[in-house]
Amino acid sequence: MPLRVADNLESPALSGYSLLKAPSLESAKNSVLVKEKKLVPSKVGKMSASTFEEKAKGEFDHEGVSEHFKSPQQVALFRDLATRPGIRPYLPFNKQAALAKALVNLANKTGAELCGAFIRHNVYSAVLDVRKQEFGAEKLAEKIRKDWSARMRKHQDEFSRHAREMLKAADHLVEQQKRRPKVITSCYASVELRKAIDDVERAVALVRKTWREP
Repeated sequence: MPLRVADNLESPALSGYSLLKAPSLESAKNSVLVKEKKLVPSKVGKMSASTFEEKAKGEFDHEGVSEHFKSPQQVALFRDLATRPGIRPYLPFNKQAALAKALVNLANKTGAELCGAFIRHNVYSAVLDVRKQEFGAEKLAEKIRKDWSARMRKHQDEFSRHAREMLKAADHLVEQQKRRPKVITSCYASVELRKAIDDVERAVALVRKTWREP
């Protein structure tokens, strides 16, 4: 079962991210990190001009992440991952420090080494979990939209059908009134007809108000 970042944090700042168990030492050796270029500590140990620029743009929380990662190489790797185009949308500035803290807590809890393979593996896992949740939310939202639209279309069709039938019935009433024989001096509208006319006027007013037609 994947471990949740929320289980390792007192605050739910990163609720929704999940972490997998640390890879074994053998898998770490076979990891793509073996091919990864070495990072120079002197370039990542201090906040450079580019780091300040990243902070100003809200791209990477160098200070927050550095509070949890003690090694400049760890900070540099985390920054490289967090600022990648495929990860950045799912790991915003205000959640990077929380994820870094969660990784450290997970390593301490499981006794895993906080190596490059561990960091890379769990960052990808956390982002993948968020992407799956967003995809699920999008599918749910699309279903809600389709269901609502289908039901609304059904009601509109029903209203339109009754309106056409009502108009046809009104034409019949008018034509019958025009053919009234002279021997019939007056024709009173029944109680049911007067009530029906009131209902029709209320229905039209209600629909117009709902759609705010002029």
